[in-house]
Amino acid sequence: MADDEPARPNTIMLLHKISRGGVVCDPQLACAIGALLLECHYGIEELTRQQPLTVTDKGDFWRVEGSWNRDNKLEGRGPFFLSIAKSDGRITDLGVWGALQPHPDALARIKAGGGPSQQ
Repeated sequence: MADDEPARPNTIMLLHKISRGGVVCDPQLACAIGALLLECHYGIEELTRQQPLTVTDKGDFWRVEGSWNRDNKLEGRGPFFLSIAKSDGRITDLGVWGALQPHPDALARIKAGGGPSQQ
């Protein structure tokens, strides 16, 4: 490569991966990206509701999750989730889980071991 020729993007990405573990090199950066995307897509109220965000190292990606309704006790919105690749920052999934409570008749049937009603 000549001195006046700029580095290719894939070469720079490789250098980031070798020197820092990837473009998204630490959990604080992954959390900050998650917070920005959560606010952008769901609003500041949802960002506030989901605090604190947690980050888990999943090998080649970070998993960012919100804390709202993690136990699914409330019907409606659940925790925020995001997966972000360490190597290049690709977002592979993003959303908010939903929690639905089954109808009491369905719960009774499940507990009794019965399937759909035969009519």
